[in-house]
Amino acid sequence: MTKRSDARAGGGGRATPAGNDFGTRLGGMIRTLRRRAKLTQAELALKAGIDRNYLRAIEGGEANPSLQVLTALAKALKLEILVSPPPDPRPIDPVSFQAALERTKRGPERRPRPS
Repeated sequence: MTKRSDARAGGGGRATPAGNDFGTRLGGMIRTLRRRAKLTQAELALKAGIDRNYLRAIEGGEANPSLQVLTALAKALKLEILVSPPPDPRPIDPVSFQAALERTKRGPERRPRPS
């Protein structure tokens, strides 16, 4: 049998999902941090409680790890993940904001009880 070329997979033998630039950059950052910590993929995977092949896929930009997996990797690398919520896309109406602020300062409205 003849050996097939990996050229169809986009070069280096790994097919990266189209448009997954974030995953590729994230995987590269994880690889760099792992190497700085002087850990092998097997060692980091063991410390993080994930499969070595899954870590390889993450580092290669082929897998999209959950926040839980990223947290486990960060803990294994002795790092901290800081997550901030995305900005609210709705513009803030200054008049509505001021009215809500005034209501907060006054406290709950008191309505007379029906007799």
